[in-house]
Amino acid sequence: MSNDFPAVLETYWKMWNEPDPDALLPLIEACCSDDVIFADPNAYTVGHDALVAMAIEVKEQIPNATYRRASGFDLQHRRHRYLWEIEYRGRVVVRGMDVTTLNDAGLIERIDGFFTHAPPETEG
Repeated sequence: MSNDFPAVLETYWKMWNEPDPDALLPLIEACCSDDVIFADPNAYTVGHDALVAMAIEVKEQIPNATYRRASGFDLQHRRHRYLWEIEYRGRVVVRGMDVTTLNDAGLIERIDGFFTHAPPETEG
Protein backbone atom coordinates (compact mmCIF):
# COMPACT_ATOMS: atom_id res chain seq x y z
CA MET A 1 0.00 0.00 0.00
CA SER A 2 1.26 3.46 -0.92
CA ASN A 3 1.42 6.39 1.46
CA ASP A 4 0.71 8.75 -1.45
CA PHE A 5 -2.62 10.53 -1.63
CA PRO A 6 -4.36 9.00 -4.68
CA ALA A 7 -4.10 11.01 -7.90
CA VAL A 8 -7.89 10.93 -8.37
CA LEU A 9 -8.30 12.70 -5.04
CA GLU A 10 -5.69 15.29 -6.02
CA THR A 11 -7.69 15.87 -9.23
CA TYR A 12 -10.88 16.23 -7.20
CA TRP A 13 -9.24 18.95 -5.05
CA LYS A 14 -7.89 20.62 -8.18
CA MET A 15 -11.50 20.92 -9.34
CA TRP A 16 -12.41 22.91 -6.22
CA ASN A 17 -9.70 25.45 -6.99
CA GLU A 18 -10.33 25.69 -10.73
CA PRO A 19 -11.70 29.18 -11.49
CA ASP A 20 -13.13 28.31 -14.95
CA PRO A 21 -16.58 26.69 -14.62
CA ASP A 22 -16.16 25.11 -18.06
CA ALA A 23 -13.07 23.24 -16.84
CA LEU A 24 -14.86 21.54 -13.93
CA LEU A 25 -16.64 18.76 -15.84
CA PRO A 26 -13.47 17.39 -17.48
CA LEU A 27 -11.78 17.25 -14.06
CA ILE A 28 -14.76 15.44 -12.51
CA GLU A 29 -14.92 13.02 -15.44
CA ALA A 30 -11.22 12.23 -14.94
CA CYS A 31 -11.57 11.33 -11.26
CA CYS A 32 -15.16 10.22 -10.56
CA SER A 33 -17.41 7.36 -11.56
CA ASP A 34 -20.40 8.28 -13.74
CA ASP A 35 -22.77 7.84 -10.79
CA VAL A 36 -20.58 9.52 -8.17
CA ILE A 37 -22.43 10.47 -4.99
CA PHE A 38 -21.59 13.61 -3.03
CA ALA A 39 -23.23 13.94 0.38
CA ASP A 40 -22.68 16.58 3.04
CA PRO A 41 -24.99 18.47 5.43
CA ASN A 42 -25.92 20.96 2.67
CA ALA A 43 -26.04 18.85 -0.49
CA TYR A 44 -26.70 15.42 -1.95
CA THR A 45 -25.85 14.91 -5.60
CA VAL A 46 -25.58 11.96 -7.96
CA GLY A 47 -23.57 12.09 -11.19
CA HIS A 48 -21.02 14.33 -12.85
CA ASP A 49 -23.34 17.14 -13.90
CA ALA A 50 -24.97 17.42 -10.47
CA LEU A 51 -21.60 17.50 -8.72
CA VAL A 52 -20.35 20.23 -11.05
CA ALA A 53 -23.53 22.29 -10.56
CA MET A 54 -23.19 22.01 -6.77
CA ALA A 55 -19.50 22.99 -6.92
CA ILE A 56 -20.33 26.05 -9.03
CA GLU A 57 -23.02 27.07 -6.54
CA VAL A 58 -20.64 26.73 -3.58
CA LYS A 59 -17.93 28.66 -5.41
CA GLU A 60 -20.41 31.48 -6.11
CA GLN A 61 -21.23 31.66 -2.39
CA ILE A 62 -17.55 32.01 -1.43
CA PRO A 63 -15.90 33.58 -4.51
CA ASN A 64 -12.12 33.31 -4.84
CA ALA A 65 -11.81 30.97 -1.86
CA THR A 66 -9.01 28.42 -1.61
CA TYR A 67 -9.95 24.80 -0.93
CA ARG A 68 -7.31 22.48 0.47
CA ARG A 69 -6.70 19.21 2.19
CA ALA A 70 -5.59 20.04 5.74
CA SER A 71 -4.22 16.71 6.97
CA GLY A 72 -2.74 13.44 6.00
CA PHE A 73 -5.13 10.61 5.30
CA ASP A 74 -5.91 7.16 6.47
CA LEU A 75 -7.29 4.34 4.39
CA GLN A 76 -9.43 1.31 4.96
CA HIS A 77 -11.38 -0.73 2.44
CA ARG A 78 -10.96 1.82 -0.40
CA ARG A 79 -12.18 4.64 1.89
CA HIS A 80 -9.90 7.63 2.45
CA ARG A 81 -10.48 9.92 5.42
CA TYR A 82 -8.88 13.37 5.65
CA LEU A 83 -9.51 16.90 6.88
CA TRP A 84 -10.02 19.91 4.63
CA GLU A 85 -10.56 23.63 4.93
CA ILE A 86 -11.76 26.59 2.93
CA GLU A 87 -9.82 29.84 3.21
CA TYR A 88 -11.37 33.16 2.25
CA ARG A 89 -9.66 36.54 2.50
CA GLY A 90 -6.80 35.15 4.55
CA ARG A 91 -8.79 33.21 7.12
CA VAL A 92 -10.26 29.74 7.35
CA VAL A 93 -14.04 30.02 7.10
CA VAL A 94 -15.02 26.33 6.93
CA ARG A 95 -13.32 23.18 8.18
CA GLY A 96 -14.44 19.64 7.63
CA MET A 97 -13.64 16.01 7.04
CA ASP A 98 -14.30 13.86 4.00
CA VAL A 99 -14.54 10.12 3.71
CA THR A 100 -14.05 9.36 0.02
CA THR A 101 -14.65 5.90 -1.41
CA LEU A 102 -12.96 4.65 -4.56
CA ASN A 103 -14.48 1.97 -6.78
CA ASP A 104 -12.68 -1.11 -8.15
CA ALA A 105 -11.48 0.94 -11.13
CA GLY A 106 -9.84 3.47 -8.78
CA LEU A 107 -12.33 6.28 -9.43
CA ILE A 108 -14.20 8.21 -6.76
CA GLU A 109 -17.63 6.64 -6.26
CA ARG A 110 -18.72 8.55 -3.14
CA ILE A 111 -17.69 11.60 -1.14
CA ASP A 112 -19.17 11.93 2.34
CA GLY A 113 -18.40 15.34 3.81
CA PHE A 114 -18.76 16.45 7.41
CA PHE A 115 -18.25 19.89 8.91
CA THR A 116 -16.01 20.03 11.98
CA HIS A 117 -18.66 21.17 14.38
CA ALA A 118 -20.03 17.97 15.86
CA PRO A 119 -23.57 17.76 17.17
CA PRO A 120 -23.97 18.11 20.92
CA GLU A 121 -24.12 14.96 22.98
CA THR A 122 -27.62 14.05 24.03
CA GLU A 123 -28.58 12.41 27.24
CA GLY A 124 -30.01 8.88 27.01
